Amino acid sequence: MEFIKSLVPRPIKELIFRSLKPLALVKAYFRDARRFSRSSSVFSHRGRKENLRSLIAIDYHRIEKGLALPKPRKAFGIPVVTNLIILIENYYESFGSDWTVQDALASLGDYFYRFQYEGSLRDLQDRFDRLKSKIELSSEFEDQKAIGIFEKEEHLKKLEFNFSKFYQARHSVREFSGEKISEDDLRESICLAMRAPSVCNRQPWKVYGLNDEAKIRQLCQIQGGSKGFAPEINRLLAVCVDLSEFYLVGERNECYVDGGIFLQSLLICLHAKGFGACPLNWCVSTRVDDEARRLLPIDDSHEIIALVAVGCLKEVTKFARSERRPVEDVYLAVN
Repeated sequence: MEFIKSLVPRPIKELIFRSLKPLALVKAYFRDARRFSRSSSVFSHRGRKENLRSLIAIDYHRIEKGLALPKPRKAFGIPVVTNLIILIENYYESFGSDWTVQDALASLGDYFYRFQYEGSLRDLQDRFDRLKSKIELSSEFEDQKAIGIFEKEEHLKKLEFNFSKFYQARHSVREFSGEKISEDDLRESICLAMRAPSVCNRQPWKVYGLNDEAKIRQLCQIQGGSKGFAPEINRLLAVCVDLSEFYLVGERNECYVDGGIFLQSLLICLHAKGFGACPLNWCVSTRVDDEARRLLPIDDSHEIIALVAVGCLKEVTKFARSERRPVEDVYLAVN
């Protein structure tokens, strides 16, 4: 094949490549649309566990947001509350109780406690009480509340450190000591990164962790952006977003928003733990994406956002300075 390519004149090769680009774009477009329609609950799948979880999260977060307003309207959102109870009943019948159910019950519990004297809620309150009586709450959820509070003075005390220096000290690191990162440290970083915001608090993130160095080399070769330092990597993370968490056509790009926010949160948390990390973009062809999925394998409903090379720091570490643009080039004040 390489020999045949060498025989083709350069102008003809460029013409062929230009003519194939629209085809590649159309192929990628329909592939992404097919994956989103198969995985999300835009058209169906509202009885599947993953999709049902997202619908429950949407409704109980609506209740949380309503209760967190300065002056919640009395007995607000009755249709939402009704639908949420039905969703929990369906979920519990099919899949039993887990953190999804417990979180939703906590929100409903706060809601009915807040409006316990509202006559219009009596039937819903009875239905909620019957549902709650069937479900045994685990100890960690017994005292859980939908609304938390903090005092300004205490909050500001927690911010008494030089955040500017801390944030500016984060760099994309492309050389590591070779020392292994413990699984506990990695889990702690991911757990803390999950404080990142997401649409309706659905937390659609998935992180695949690789420590098999042969597979890491293969995946780095497929990605193509780590030449020169791939042999240094002994831990690689694939940050993904679960498309089954989405239910509207308008959410077709939300995976990249939520995924990007989580990715930055994870990089900062790894930095806070004293590790070096470098995000590797996933701007790849459909062929490369398919090849990576066969290697890991990654669930078809999990959209790959980026890879992250992570490792322990050397005593002295080089980094690309990557100076930033002036803020005037980014911030556009509108009157």
